[in-house]
Amino acid sequence: MPGLTLPLAVAQIVFWGAVYYAFAALLPFWREETGWSLSALAGGFTLSLLVTAVWSPLAGRWIDRGHAVPMTVGAALLAAGALAGMAAMTALWQFHMLCILVGMARAGLLYEPCFAVLTRHMAADARGPITRIALVAGFATLLAFPAIHALSTIFGWRICVLVLAALMLCVGLPCAVQGYRRVERATPVAPQPPRKGRLPLTRPFVLLALAFAMIGMNHVMLMTHILPLLADRGIAAGVATGIAAALGPMQVVGRLAMVAAERRVSATTTAQACFAGLILASLALWLAGTSVPLIALFAVMQGAAYGVTSIIRPVLTRERLGQADFGLISGRMGGVFMLGAAIAPLMGAVIAENAGYGAFLLASAACAVTGALALGAAGRYTGR
Repeated sequence: MPGLTLPLAVAQIVFWGAVYYAFAALLPFWREETGWSLSALAGGFTLSLLVTAVWSPLAGRWIDRGHAVPMTVGAALLAAGALAGMAAMTALWQFHMLCILVGMARAGLLYEPCFAVLTRHMAADARGPITRIALVAGFATLLAFPAIHALSTIFGWRICVLVLAALMLCVGLPCAVQGYRRVERATPVAPQPPRKGRLPLTRPFVLLALAFAMIGMNHVMLMTHILPLLADRGIAAGVATGIAAALGPMQVVGRLAMVAAERRVSATTTAQACFAGLILASLALWLAGTSVPLIALFAVMQGAAYGVTSIIRPVLTRERLGQADFGLISGRMGGVFMLGAAIAPLMGAVIAENAGYGAFLLASAACAVTGALALGAAGRYTGR
């Protein structure tokens, strides 16, 4: 791993684990200790992701203006403070307020701002570093779910969130700052084509944004509810945690397959294959019952397909919408993605509580079908 991207990859592992996957991993512990309903807890995650969606374009503007490092410092400090605050929370309203703060911070920490910084400096050459970072960061799920489950089981979830806050400050933040400084020193800002006026909401933008939103909705529904879903099927907690953790390595497998085929397969075709994988994954889990092989097949397909979309999203965005104001465009795309993701936890909880997890899985498949149709429609336009 080149020294240019290794610190950013490590930072992404920490950030994804602390401000994203932690919600799903801690959900059973919160539910058991507090007695808060599944909808109330999922609603906090939904609120958090909605705030991320709103703040993502602002993060993109800061990146376009060269303020990636101070933005990241502020976001990491805010996230760490909110996680530490969760250790002392006793009321549902406090949980929701802290979720809002985490949502604000998340907008400046995950793939979207990281990849926007790389694209701002490296243009088309950013695809290699983006791929390498995504390959390593794909292990965030594998590390986060078992580690959070073990810490919460042994020491309690309140100690666990304090550990996550410490990791944000002592590992994630220094690595992110070091990585961005290296990118800034190694590569000058790529030439930025002028853009006149405000960014237009063209049909390619709207259709691509819809496709990405459906990816977020599909995956976050499944990720947030995977543990209670498998428990409802009678799957033991240890096996369920292993299945959830396997989604991370499968993301890496999908990304490796994409790297092997990228010179022979276009970004659009790769994205279409991802949607097919997401659809089949939900259907496999719908048919699985207590069949561990079918549940494992779900983990392979869901993880691999979603893993590739993380790389394809910025690549397709640049191909269709150009290089100018890429931070802002990427931020808006990321905001729409997070909007879809934000709807997912609460929507999934309502469906599961009122219609069962069978209907839940059909709904997740329907999200992927909708995204595939939007991507197909977007392919008919040039985006210029």
